[in-house]
Amino acid sequence: MTPGLIPTLTWPLTISTSLPSKSLKRTWQIFPAPSSWVTHDRFMLDNVSNLVVGLDGEGGAGVFADYSQWEEAQAAARKPVRSEKAPDRQKADSGKKRLSYLEAREWGTIEKRIEDAEAAVNGKHIALDNPAVNTNPSLLQKTVEELGVAQEAADQLYARWGELGAKIS
Repeated sequence: MTPGLIPTLTWPLTISTSLPSKSLKRTWQIFPAPSSWVTHDRFMLDNVSNLVVGLDGEGGAGVFADYSQWEEAQAAARKPVRSEKAPDRQKADSGKKRLSYLEAREWGTIEKRIEDAEAAVNGKHIALDNPAVNTNPSLLQKTVEELGVAQEAADQLYARWGELGAKIS
């Protein structure tokens, strides 16, 4: 092969070959140079390729890590657009939403509360590494339960942060 050339192949092959398809795919998995495939074979896409260029059929293209990521992007692009049933309401909603007084106070402290919750989770992880804890079954069980509670609290704070952020953006 000449340096700088990239073979472009179609799969399934249009010519007959004596190699079983899995053997041919295994050969391309260890091929030491780049190659370009035009295929609809999901096994080939998932097991041989390390990136997928997906075409949307409308002149657009995107680069994806795998075929399932491309499918998700296609599904997201096909979501129906909201119809304009209540134009007056949409005009009123088009401006930025404001937080209530209590929500604004919560917004002002939530980052610190998330930091504290993450510190609590990290503290429980450190405690689990302590030999005094991980060799004592009752203390280990208690620490694992506390870790679950701390992680749930952190997750709830992140969810609330997202809700408040969505309101003001």
